[in-house]
Amino acid sequence: MNHIRNADGAFIVYDICNQNSFLSVNFWLNLIKKTIGDNIVIYLIGNKGDLIEQSKYYRKVSKEEAIKFSKLNHFQGFCECSALKNVNIKEVFTSFYKSLYKKNKGILKEKTKEKIFLLKRLQEQHSNSNCCF
Repeated sequence: MNHIRNADGAFIVYDICNQNSFLSVNFWLNLIKKTIGDNIVIYLIGNKGDLIEQSKYYRKVSKEEAIKFSKLNHFQGFCECSALKNVNIKEVFTSFYKSLYKKNKGILKEKTKEKIFLLKRLQEQHSNSNCCF
């Protein structure tokens, strides 16, 4: 659980060709929320879209079912993709990072101000020292 505890965001990935994989999403969602709380960006990702291109019969989780589930459970994003064929991978990461930035923008600005303040103090201390450069 240590790898979850300090996370700002998470992907919960399921196999669109495996209903049991989709059913396990609840377990991971509950674990994340129990460990971190609700203050985290979580995306639901349906993977193996390349298989349904081969045959529609491979699909076991409908896109509509997954969208409904993601809205009901307040996921910040949903996407179907294919890691094998690199379909929608860049788009989902871009959207995810935009969501993270939007959520943490105020915190990031405050941390940046603190670091600038510390750097200025270090510069002042250095310029007041008797060191030669």
